[in-house]
Amino acid sequence: MRGQRTYLYFCILLLFSGCTMVGPDYQKPKALLQKKWATPQEEKIRLNTLSEAPAAWWQEAFHDQALNQLVARALADNLTLRSAGLRVLQARQSLAIALGSQYPQQQQLTGQATLTGLTSSSAYELYDLEFNLSWEADVWGRFSRQIQSAAATLDAQVAGYDGITVSLIASVAETYVQIRTAMERLDVARQNLDLQKESVRITKEKEAAGEVSSLDLDQAQTLYHSTKASVAALEMLVAQLHNSLAVLLGKTPADLKKAIVIDSTAPL
Repeated sequence: MRGQRTYLYFCILLLFSGCTMVGPDYQKPKALLQKKWATPQEEKIRLNTLSEAPAAWWQEAFHDQALNQLVARALADNLTLRSAGLRVLQARQSLAIALGSQYPQQQQLTGQATLTGLTSSSAYELYDLEFNLSWEADVWGRFSRQIQSAAATLDAQVAGYDGITVSLIASVAETYVQIRTAMERLDVARQNLDLQKESVRITKEKEAAGEVSSLDLDQAQTLYHSTKASVAALEMLVAQLHNSLAVLLGKTPADLKKAIVIDSTAPL
């Protein structure tokens, strides 16, 4: 009779632990969204959001092997992305711990076997087995709330990891395009510098022959030195962009130059 009462109490306890929750359930806040565009002209430029972009969009957009290598290295070596990945693993372990709180926290199994009363005609074997199980009943839903919180934290960390990944790939692609553009501009500026240097030489000879005035020579030299200054500025810009790309990849600029050579002559 006592065992039946214990079993009944146990069932009631489980019933209350599954139905009672502390605090209100989470309600997703409503976001006020504008149903119509501010002006009719904006309706014509609305982007199509029904089709999802491919995962490796940079490969289909640029078809550039150097960019593919840079993105692969960034995903493998970027320190911010690694930290986000570790936070995802930490959130998974926290969820596993919260789930484990619903199960018994202590288990103990002991056994004993003895042989007694050994005589010439008979022997007695005695066996003793004990099993102990204990846990904290989730009467008020504390463990359930912990599981909900850990699951929400895991979802947030996964979303954060995805956001950092998208931002990282976009930053690498943008910086790569800026480097290629700056290198193209630098090549053109260097070609112009050679032409203007030759123009200064010809203008000097014409001035010595009396065909042009000193003002023409001053203008040619001014244009030459202006282009020379722009070449130095573009060289500095290329170096700065290389440094930015190295930070995105988690490498030093020297290691980046050794690993991947960006060819300015390749079609973009």
